[in-house]
Amino acid sequence: MSSRGGFLVGIRGSEAYRKIFESLISFNQAWATTAPVLILGTAKTRFSHNDAPNRVALYDLGAAASYLTLQAAALGIASHQMGGFDPDAARKAFEIPEVYEIGAVIALGYQGEPASLPNEHFVAQESGAAHAQIH
Repeated sequence: MSSRGGFLVGIRGSEAYRKIFESLISFNQAWATTAPVLILGTAKTRFSHNDAPNRVALYDLGAAASYLTLQAAALGIASHQMGGFDPDAARKAFEIPEVYEIGAVIALGYQGEPASLPNEHFVAQESGAAHAQIH
């Protein structure tokens, strides 16, 4: 993690992926089970050079996440941002210092068919939406 925060990236099969996946609530675990990439966003809430509060830390993280998802879309890669996770579990798993705020989890992958989702509720929800399960 950089001194300013950033993204912790987990590739399916890696320890980082497992830690991010396990921090997701069960609803999002079911949804993201086939995603090949999970990303956890962090933002340092104090400046390193003078320890002053960085009141725009989460704004900066949101902007970075926006550009990440826009670039993914330009490359034909689907993304899904999730707030349904346990930030305390993620903090503990990655030993993230308290000076870092934890943002959201982003799943990346190629868009799948709604019929491949794990239950009928997901299929109905995603059939009319712009995204389906990510592979």
